[in-house]
Amino acid sequence: MRVVWLAILASLMIGCSDSSEQVNAQGAGASRFPAFPSLPTSPSESVQLTGAMSWWFLEGDGGCFGTLSDGRQSVELHAEADLCEAVEYEEGQEASISVTFDPNKQYAPDNVKMYSITAFLQ
Repeated sequence: MRVVWLAILASLMIGCSDSSEQVNAQGAGASRFPAFPSLPTSPSESVQLTGAMSWWFLEGDGGCFGTLSDGRQSVELHAEADLCEAVEYEEGQEASISVTFDPNKQYAPDNVKMYSITAFLQ
């Protein structure tokens, strides 16, 4: 009986090991987007970002808030209401946007930088 349990345990460990290697391999190659470029540090700079919108929320007059990820890094986003009124994203949907950094529009908690969307490109 002990041999049977050891055989079952060994097969489970081998099965779990193979599964986690597959997950790690998939995770390493899962990003279909190029890495984000250097992010802007002032309103006079802007960059284009393409990634998956992992969270998107329209807050009416407060504008839109979201999180965009390239698979390695995520950035917090805000857009003015008039710019984002008709824009919606499903979780994981590809988005291409232009962003800048405005120190006067920092709404994220815990000193997380928030980037202002200046244009929706896709």
